[in-house]
Amino acid sequence: MSITISNLSEYLDCIKRCQISTGKVQFAQSNVYFRGEANSEWKLQPAVFRESGKNERYDEYKLIKMATAKSWSLIGSSDSFLERLIMFQHYGLKTRLYDVTSNPLVALFFAASGESDKNGRVLYGHCNNDYNNKIAEIVARIISTTDKKWMGSPLPYIDKQWKEYVKQDRVLDKNHFEELLCVPHYVYPPLNSPRISAQNGAFLMAPLLVMQETGIKYRTDFEFSQGNDDSFFEAEDIVIESDNKPAILDELKSIGIDESSMFPEIEHIMRSINSNCIIS
Repeated sequence: MSITISNLSEYLDCIKRCQISTGKVQFAQSNVYFRGEANSEWKLQPAVFRESGKNERYDEYKLIKMATAKSWSLIGSSDSFLERLIMFQHYGLKTRLYDVTSNPLVALFFAASGESDKNGRVLYGHCNNDYNNKIAEIVARIISTTDKKWMGSPLPYIDKQWKEYVKQDRVLDKNHFEELLCVPHYVYPPLNSPRISAQNGAFLMAPLLVMQETGIKYRTDFEFSQGNDDSFFEAEDIVIESDNKPAILDELKSIGIDESSMFPEIEHIMRSINSNCIIS
């Protein structure tokens, strides 16, 4: 089900009416997340699973190995493999992380930006698990420290990594990890990046494993779904028609949401200043 809006006021009214499993969405709820898509026809796929060319896909193992080797001066001080993966995503690497935000206005900005001839949309979902960052850390550790030889038969290697990581943990089950690694997880990142802070950013992490008839395998593709019992997005989404995108971006700019506020790095600030200093 889709609801079409034409301006900011209609969007805010729509957000107030949105229903999720626990009731109406409230701006203060940290466990409600939104995603803005500039093209409503895009698949809900993390970048590493998107096609890199005709019948080609990205090699996750090689991506992370090369990124780690070439950016050690940036990541060497971090002991968290998840934080490293988030940093890679921040600088443009294709990863299994999928950007979301706790701020519906940020999602609207991204839905209205770019793809000027296509309708955009805002999706929303709800997270009720408090321990997903721990699981996400294990996934990031596994994909960052191993090699391809375990991917065909991953369980023995993952079992060892899991027990090593959680041996001091009183929450995670030390023996049964298969189900937890076969589903997506909501990741609330440390707010040590100005961009993540500005965008009220968070992530959904695609599952590491998939259950098949022949056993549990390393997952090489994944797409988020809408409206099912196990979906991370509700069936309802909010559509922004292409013709209304410029006016909505102007409305958002009037309340302080534009490129310079969403991307507080200096090059984006300068580009925003350029666009606002044109003599007609």
